[in-house]
Amino acid sequence: ACVRCDSAFAPGSALGQGHRWFGFQLTQLYFLALPFIALSAGAVYARLSEIGPIAVALLVAMGLAVLSNWLSVGLQGSFSSFLLGQKEPALSYVPAVFLSVLALSGLLWADTVSSRWAMLAGLILAVSMVVVSRYLNAILALVPSLGIVLWLRYSRRRIALTVVLLATGALVVELVLRSVNGFYFERIALWQDALKVWWISPLLGVGPGNLTGYVEAYSSFSRVLVHQGYHQVHNTFLELLAEGGVLGFSAFLVFVVLLARKLLSRRRYGSSSDRALQASALGLLIASAVMAFVSSGFVPTVNSAGWSSVGDVTLLWLVLGLAIGRVQSVTEVRDAKPAEAPAS
Repeated sequence: ACVRCDSAFAPGSALGQGHRWFGFQLTQLYFLALPFIALSAGAVYARLSEIGPIAVALLVAMGLAVLSNWLSVGLQGSFSSFLLGQKEPALSYVPAVFLSVLALSGLLWADTVSSRWAMLAGLILAVSMVVVSRYLNAILALVPSLGIVLWLRYSRRRIALTVVLLATGALVVELVLRSVNGFYFERIALWQDALKVWWISPLLGVGPGNLTGYVEAYSSFSRVLVHQGYHQVHNTFLELLAEGGVLGFSAFLVFVVLLARKLLSRRRYGSSSDRALQASALGLLIASAVMAFVSSGFVPTVNSAGWSSVGDVTLLWLVLGLAIGRVQSVTEVRDAKPAEAPAS
């Protein structure tokens, strides 16, 4: 036990040496700041300019990214893997999930027929890619994220929508769990390792960027598996809890809840494009949170190779910022009182 404790606090950047190079801690601080930077940028942009051009640009970019990725992998090969019950690791399922939410929101609030057809094509493309990829976190994220978009659009039919969504969700979960192998159940052990590290300092955490070193020292798996990537706990929320402690994690969680409430508070105000943007933001928030619960994302982290998720995380918080900026603008216009006429 003393040897494991000493290794957890030994300096160095090699695997299994506990505290990592100081650069990892600086990198994690940047990762933690990235969502707030993107959120602020989106909110400022929405207050100063029209969101139509940037919304179209985001949709086109996401659609081209998903289409080009699928074509590079090959439609025939990906469908063959799906029929064999195998995952296709080359498919970028996160952009496909995001495109599904954006396309459905655009479809439900579209003003022209051509826009509806374009959004429908994007929705079919994205949902098909998510299903064919066979990634559990992506498929599970689809149901609640698309469900909240439908819920916000058809407020008078919510009971029927709830029944349909619950039935669909149960069917999807059942079909997916049939094909899940032991890999996903191994993540429970990884989550337990993260909780072990969190218990070292429950209130303040072990510090940004330090989780990987501690997991390497306290891993439930052999050193060989740790060197192959089993230091990643595949749960962004547990990573934030272990590194930031109860105080840091609670502050972030409160911030996210307040953000969601802000998006819901004025959902009936504004134009159709404003409501579509709010629905998209809430859908992306839910989808990213679900995927981050069993994988990485939502907030990039050093422990889970955060550089690969910077683009997805930036897009998520940028859309959230755009929606918050529009909500604030609409609220100010609605709440503004007409100026009193000057006394004669």
